[in-house]
Amino acid sequence: MLALALFALIVLTACTQTRQGKLRQQIAEQSQSDFESLCYQNRDMWMKMQPIKNGLPTGEPSCFGCMPDARNHYCDETEYKRAVGIK
Repeated sequence: MLALALFALIVLTACTQTRQGKLRQQIAEQSQSDFESLCYQNRDMWMKMQPIKNGLPTGEPSCFGCMPDARNHYCDETEYKRAVGIK
């Protein structure tokens, strides 16, 4: 019985991840810019907010950009790519 429950949990987890991957791909395809699409493809969060670096606000105005982690929000695609290691 425990093995059956474990198997069901594994199947449900795999299905959920597949659905999330497909949804993320659809969102990336509908993005307004290449930068936004790249953000979604990297499993990061696209949003409008004040830029932050290393957990500190930069003082620049709010903008649409990518947040790869809880301490950084990049408005500039080149800066984002450099930060996440994309050439």
